Amino acid sequence: MKKFLVLLLAFSMLFCSVSSFATVKYEIEYGAVAELPALKELIKEASRDSGLMYPPDEHPYIYVNDEYIAHVKANKDSDEYKRVYTHLLTLAKKEMPAQPGGKPSSTVNDQMNARALMYVFGEVDKAHARETVDFVIEYVKNAKSDNPDTIERYKALGNALQCGALVYDWCYDVMSNAQKSELAEAIKNQLYSSDQPCRPDNTSSGVWSDVNGKAVGQPIVYNSIAVTALYDMYPDMYETVMKKLNKKSSIEIITKKVEKEQSNK
Repeated sequence: MKKFLVLLLAFSMLFCSVSSFATVKYEIEYGAVAELPALKELIKEASRDSGLMYPPDEHPYIYVNDEYIAHVKANKDSDEYKRVYTHLLTLAKKEMPAQPGGKPSSTVNDQMNARALMYVFGEVDKAHARETVDFVIEYVKNAKSDNPDTIERYKALGNALQCGALVYDWCYDVMSNAQKSELAEAIKNQLYSSDQPCRPDNTSSGVWSDVNGKAVGQPIVYNSIAVTALYDMYPDMYETVMKKLNKKSSIEIITKKVEKEQSNK
């Protein structure tokens, strides 16, 4: 039996990825968590070469599992969840946008993510999810950025890549085999595009280190989400990329942040 892997985050942090919900602001206070035993154990355990974890047998792989979906649905009207849940449901039911002509769009990303997530939570039907898939296939296939600023280009392409991966994962059961292949190939092409500053095959480059450092590990997140979503289609890519990223700076970044906060005390 494969090891069970769900990238399960707090509900509020999951919804914080929707950038248009700008009234909510979250900041990580590293100093406040530096002494947490759980964090120290996480760093200790993640530093060991204990092998890869693998996605579960069936989608969805990313952020949610059956237990979490049931919990959210049971508590969506609570004070803790209601405002964000209502916002995302409204966003999911908005009229479909026009294709942005190959230019990655945070507005499009937010709406497609919301549409896919509300399908997972059973708020929209399969026809709605199929519209999302059809739109995102074209969107990801055509996404390009000629922004000369490396950080801005990485953000634009990385967010479009993540959008495609989440839709692939969350709307998996409504796609035909042809659609799965088409969207998976589009995501893979974006992942390894020469326009993408932080590709899995250039992790040793100065550009990757610079962007990864300034963005506190976000390239690792984008790459991990993409290859995890596509595990069923490209298991070898998952193993290759995740082994490489395991050696990168995700734990190093956390450790350095904690050490810096401790040294400033």
